[in-house]
Amino acid sequence: MSEILRVEGIDVFYDDFQAVQQASFTVNKGEIVSLIGTNGAGKTTLMRAIGGVLPISAGKVWYDGQDITGMMPHKIVDLGVSYVPEGRHLFNRMSVKDNLIMGSYMPRARKNAKANLEKVYELFPILKEKAEQAAGALSGGQQQMVAIGRALMGEPRVVCFDEIALGLAPTIIKDIYARVRELNAEGMTLILVEQDVRRSLKQSQRAYVMLKGKVVLEGDSRSLTEEEVSKAYFGM
Repeated sequence: MSEILRVEGIDVFYDDFQAVQQASFTVNKGEIVSLIGTNGAGKTTLMRAIGGVLPISAGKVWYDGQDITGMMPHKIVDLGVSYVPEGRHLFNRMSVKDNLIMGSYMPRARKNAKANLEKVYELFPILKEKAEQAAGALSGGQQQMVAIGRALMGEPRVVCFDEIALGLAPTIIKDIYARVRELNAEGMTLILVEQDVRRSLKQSQRAYVMLKGKVVLEGDSRSLTEEEVSKAYFGM
């Protein structure tokens, strides 16, 4: 597999607090990679820094061979890197359809918005049924579908899913991850930010574990045991 994303020695600060320390990892084209860690381990901060939302104090990020360190978020999205944030962050008073259309605001994706909207509806048929309803009136699982669909409207090649299972019922989680696997089967490269060790290893080809802002363990998901991941996860 050829590499599509490389992160080398990233440092990220919130004022004087260092949230990410010398973090490095790679993602290959067509791969599912898990980023595992407890709440506060630095996973979301690292993803937001890669996406240009937070400043990087040290280190580099390359996407498909291009240095994107410090690039504005909308430029990174336009290149093909999308982010599904923890907590979904929808426009609750806007319709489902309008929330989805917001994901196609960049010129590259805007011209294909109608076709991409139909693709999202094919992936999540319930969203077509509820297209004119306010996003805030949907169930948690349906709102997560909207958040995923919004990211897909930007025609990404790489998508980071940040805690997409958080607060959802097991049956909904199973369905969401089935759709995630469909996207990967179509060639999309995915990063799963997760706290659940077992689910992370099951869903991905490779995994990285973060602890206190550092990447402390990495390896093939089938080779890593839950015990060694859990030890790294808790710093044991």
